[in-house]
Amino acid sequence: MTTPKSIIVYSTTWCPDCRRTKQFLDQREIPYTWIDIDKDPAAVQEVLRINGGMRSVPTLVFPDGSVLVEPSNKQLGEKLSTHERPDEGREGEVRTRPVEVTVYRMTGSQLFFRVPEAVCEECDLTVAVAHRVAESFGPERVTVTVKPWLNHLPEALLKGGWHPPVVTVDGRLVTQGIVPTSETLERAIKEPARRDRTPV
Repeated sequence: MTTPKSIIVYSTTWCPDCRRTKQFLDQREIPYTWIDIDKDPAAVQEVLRINGGMRSVPTLVFPDGSVLVEPSNKQLGEKLSTHERPDEGREGEVRTRPVEVTVYRMTGSQLFFRVPEAVCEECDLTVAVAHRVAESFGPERVTVTVKPWLNHLPEALLKGGWHPPVVTVDGRLVTQGIVPTSETLERAIKEPARRDRTPV
């Protein structure tokens, strides 16, 4: 078998796991080649060969020659953490560090007292949005830190966050005083994920 230059995903249109895998790769902007084996007899034979006669999809073949068959999102995320998308053709020479989402909230423990959730319902909703979006990317791509706003007031103010809930991505202010939409947070996460690459 010829080693592929990008990930090859052998799939079908009717397979739920195939759609989940496609969504997982698309969200992380991982390049791949999608092959519908129902339309490609040669691809069917390749899947049968790889899987010992089983027509298992999705079957993913990586540039290093390794294979994942019907992986969970967790398994795929772990594999991708060791196989990062090449930057300007330098395959294997760069890695992407996790993007850090920080939420400064007014509720919960603040200094020497506790602030009830009713004081800032937007704060808890924002934390929930941040965790939900981070989960869709996976822990190897995005981390979430929740900080009490009053305890970290100078830090939040230096980033422009004077009205909780304050949300930053890699230290840059994204929103404050409102609950960000998932789309807003996803866009903010994808930008540093594309830009911030450090040598291995």
